[in-house]
Amino acid sequence: MKRLFLRGLPILMALTGALLAWLQWSTPLSYPWPLLGILVTFILFAFFLSFRCSTTFVEAVHLFLPTVVVIVATGLGMLLAEQPYERVVLTLILSGIPAFALELYYLANYDPTKYPVNGLSRLNIALVPVIAFLGAIALYGMQVFLRLNSWYSLLSFPLAAAALYFVTSHPTAEQPHRLRWSLVGAIAGLHAAILVLLLPVSLAVHGAIAVTMIAAPLRVRRYAHSPAPSRRVAYTEGISSIVLFLAILLTSRWS
Repeated sequence: MKRLFLRGLPILMALTGALLAWLQWSTPLSYPWPLLGILVTFILFAFFLSFRCSTTFVEAVHLFLPTVVVIVATGLGMLLAEQPYERVVLTLILSGIPAFALELYYLANYDPTKYPVNGLSRLNIALVPVIAFLGAIALYGMQVFLRLNSWYSLLSFPLAAAALYFVTSHPTAEQPHRLRWSLVGAIAGLHAAILVLLLPVSLAVHGAIAVTMIAAPLRVRRYAHSPAPSRRVAYTEGISSIVLFLAILLTSRWS
């Protein structure tokens, strides 16, 4: 019975996320309680799955922190969502990503033969650009429309980037390596926050700028571990990143 209960937690998380997101859209004045309900539900289900597992508390925090930050960033982004497709996308994020993270964690601990290699670690790395995009849009939008102090962005972006760089480090990385790249993440986050605050472009462009600023060093970090990509791949990725960043700046409408 216990195993069956744990197996159903990812599905229950998806249903709970979708229901509470719908409740938030239906009753805007209830903000942020439905979103806090999603966050608390995810943390509670993660605790149930990790209870009496071989995973330590610190390891569990590392594995689930990116999903927690995604929920928070999506919740902030809901303040600015107006179009129906935006609401659909944010609802899918709030219901799908937490459920997928719990599913991967369940497979890793209770059914390892079906667990994709480094599945949860790969998911966490993939969530970093999503967090950067949603966070940039939400913080800049709240600064413009809600007159939020710019210091919130200047402080939250470096701290969040440093924490995400730290918890998404390679499993074999030693502590000094993690700390160095956390510093790189903090610097990248600070630069992204400054550009987002200063450039007079649309919200989507702000999100794209933050993604390129945060994700590029994260990809460079991959070259520190074997098997390292070839030099040709490195040059291709580096040039492509620079071209993409310049294209975003030069082709965007400035207001």
